[in-house]
Amino acid sequence: MIIEYSIQDALDLSHTACRNFYSEQKDRFEIHKESKNVLSDDQAMMMFYETRLEALTAFKVLDQPYHAAMIWDLDCDEWAVVCSITWEQYIKITE
Repeated sequence: MIIEYSIQDALDLSHTACRNFYSEQKDRFEIHKESKNVLSDDQAMMMFYETRLEALTAFKVLDQPYHAAMIWDLDCDEWAVVCSITWEQYIKITE
């Protein structure tokens, strides 16, 4: 059985989204997966997830049309996905 998720599904799984601040606080995160050098992209978005399964699902979905990275937030003990989607694209998709 194949389960398909949309970009909207991946974004809906997150509990918080914001501008990418990885470059400003690198010591706060551990990199677990990264497809391209998206972490230094200041136009990228960060989405935070409660579980590894949610983050991994979002990473797999978002890494197809965009570039993504899956990271662990050491300060908040939660998963995050950094994606090359811009804030404007995020708003358009989630409306």
